[in-house]
Amino acid sequence: MTLRLQDIAGRTVGEVLSENRARYPDDPAMLWHGSVTTWSGLDDVVSRLAAGLHGLGVRRGDRVAIWLANCPELVHAYFAAARIGAVGVPLNPALTAHEATMLLADCAAVAVLLDDRHTEAARTLRAAGDVPSLRHVVQVGRASPAADGCLLLADLVAAARPGAEAPSVAFPDDPVVIYYTSGTTGRPKGAVHTHFSVLATALSAGRMMELSRRDRVLLCTPLYHSAAMHTFLMAHALLGASWVVTPGFDPVQVLDRITEDRVTVYFGVVPMLIATLAVPDLAGRDLSSLRILFTGASPVPQALKQRCIEAFPGVDLIDGYGCTESGPAGTCLHARDALERPGSVGTPWPYLQVAVLDAATGEPVGPETVGEVALRGPTEMLGYHNLPEETAAAFAGGWLHTGDLGSLDRDGFLSITGRVKDMLIRGGVNVYPRETEEVLYTHPAVAECAVFGVPDETMGEEVMACVTLREGSSVTPEELLAHLSDRLAPHKRPCYVRLLPELPHNATGKVLKFRLQETYAEVGTRGPRLRRRTSTDGQASDQRPGSGLPGDQPARQPQA
Repeated sequence: MTLRLQDIAGRTVGEVLSENRARYPDDPAMLWHGSVTTWSGLDDVVSRLAAGLHGLGVRRGDRVAIWLANCPELVHAYFAAARIGAVGVPLNPALTAHEATMLLADCAAVAVLLDDRHTEAARTLRAAGDVPSLRHVVQVGRASPAADGCLLLADLVAAARPGAEAPSVAFPDDPVVIYYTSGTTGRPKGAVHTHFSVLATALSAGRMMELSRRDRVLLCTPLYHSAAMHTFLMAHALLGASWVVTPGFDPVQVLDRITEDRVTVYFGVVPMLIATLAVPDLAGRDLSSLRILFTGASPVPQALKQRCIEAFPGVDLIDGYGCTESGPAGTCLHARDALERPGSVGTPWPYLQVAVLDAATGEPVGPETVGEVALRGPTEMLGYHNLPEETAAAFAGGWLHTGDLGSLDRDGFLSITGRVKDMLIRGGVNVYPRETEEVLYTHPAVAECAVFGVPDETMGEEVMACVTLREGSSVTPEELLAHLSDRLAPHKRPCYVRLLPELPHNATGKVLKFRLQETYAEVGTRGPRLRRRTSTDGQASDQRPGSGLPGDQPARQPQA
């Protein structure tokens, strides 16, 4: 069955299961721990859970948080919420109660489904009242009784009569899911996707991978993330293909599932691929069913691509790039191009456009020119939940701005070079300040730090760090540099270090790096630098916490 964009224009996520039930009632939909759920069986459970949620008062537009690790109930909850027009909010199961509370309050969740590991968190949520909108806590317990104030999911489903149907009031342009995404420079933002954008992502992914009903995908990456849910689960569901769901990743189990369940599509990020390749009996496995090995989420080393292609002959290694805001549709690089185009993440998925924009004008730049990567297409989010200014900025000029730096070659293949924010270029080499900051924070004397670039006559930009110290602590710039020496490459280490009584912040507590950059705009054109190699002969700063801004730090020998 070949689907087109117009074929999904009037459909909703919740309808996909009922349509598959009508077409393929006895075909497998989901495999979990050796058990098989057919499309009719899956539709039954989802219908009853939808009726149960509706019976609790969950209505169109209400947010239902899903705080679960990979399990069938996560899938049931996602589709059940969609069926009654509610908005699912998948949460990382590793979140602490404090972190989850912030997100539940931000999205104004009326219900949350959680497993036994979060029972104490559930008690805390109900007792503290930190989420005023929260009316129901549904516990996905397999053995334990319900915690105080909680409902058992099994009881909620059992209470709905067989064949129970909740009113279907969802519309294609309604929100259906919120995925919280946080960058390195701000609080988590909820990317809101509609029924249409989810199905458009699934359709685009299906066409990009040339999926059919005969395919079966292995889902061992977290289903709370849009990549697993939209690119793979929904893409297969749209065609009536099936899923093999596992609680998590284990390289031996991955190969067992591929072999025993005849998996055709395996999605794994870089550490997963490395672990899979390290399984001793890999070469002796019958992996003949596998036709696609999909990876992404972080840059894939060229040597790893070569190893994958050699270890899985005849399998299409696909390197994908995208972001939660885009569905996460974006670009992909197939095995046929992987070795000829090192560093590339390929060309756009079907229905998408990619551009590289000039930072100053917002206009597309020419080939081989670095700028901000932007995407456009039907898979993009509706916007950020309750963040109109951030939404407007994300869609400035009619493009979805990714925040990534990249370039297009003359054949339209995209390469990613870093992040727009914070990056500096020292002597032609990209430096990412957050990496340096993280290492500085490991020094026991450091209370707060900010790393940024300052103009330099020789290198273009130099690395500078402004640091405040913990009360009662003392350290010199040279000692801080020595702390970094065996943890960071030389070009990532600060050339200038300032010890300050405090750093400038905005009302929300964010360090205002631009003010520091303005203050030290000329520091790189005058005065000596700190040596980048570990040294004990440099003079210490005369600056001590609380005594004001220091002068340049002397060193005997500048190090390029």
